Formats: sequence, structure tokens, C-alpha cells
Amino acid sequence: MSLRLNIRIGKAIRWKASPRDWTKLNFDGASKGNPGESGIGAIIRDEQGNILQGLFGGIGVATNNEVEICALEAGLCLCIRALENVIESYEIGHVYKEDNQVANYLGNLGVGGNDDLVYFCQASASEDIKGQCRKDCQRYQR
Repeated sequence: MSLRLNIRIGKAIRWKASPRDWTKLNFDGASKGNPGESGIGAIIRDEQGNILQGLFGGIGVATNNEVEICALEAGLCLCIRALENVIESYEIGHVYKEDNQVANYLGNLGVGGNDDLVYFCQASASEDIKGQCRKDCQRYQR
């Protein structure tokens, strides 16, 4: 009898800061069912992890794909509003949920909420949101 083991050693997945002089948008949608009650969240942070702008809110009943598209749209609108005159270039990439915990948290905050979006900045962010950002930065090491 022989036993074959496949062992994969994965690398830790965590939030990564943007390069110097860049800002980073993370966004996520959450749906409790497919379709189900859904919410979106988006946050823009600088290379130190400081909150520049963010939002969360409910969007009603949506599928998992619809809610992700709504979160992307809201995040891009947030970028345009917050960084309108300073966007010179951009990159788009996929990250796992573990690398996107604050946006995931915000999306879940929005589930079941009304259809109004809640906007915030560093000064007006709740202690829970600031705490999520601090956890991200603590897990991240340059």
C-alpha cells in the first residue's frame, strides 16, 4: 500500500499597502443568498493605510455578481469624487477576501440597510472601521 500526499505551503494573504505616492481602492459586495439582501463597501487608503474616503450601504436584493458590480461602480465613483484632479494612472487587480477585509466588513455592514450610502473619511469613520484598518496594517509588513 502506498500513500501519496500533496502538501502545498501557501503564502499568507493580507492587505498590502499601495506603492509610495499611490492610493488604493478596495471594494466588496456582500449578498446573503443568491439572490439575497445585499450591501456594498469601498475604501480608499494611502500607502500608510490611512483612510482617505470610504462608503457602505445596502442595495436591496441582488445576486452575488450584481452586488460585486455595484461595489465596483460605487468605488470608482468614490475615486473620481475624491481624487478627481490627481489621478494620473491606475492598475486593476484581484485580491482574495483575506486581502480585502475592511471592504468585506463594509459590504457586510451595508446588508439589510436602506438604500442610502454612508460616506466617511478618517475623521468621521467609526471606531470599528478604524479598528479594522489598524488590524490590516498590523498584519501587513513591508
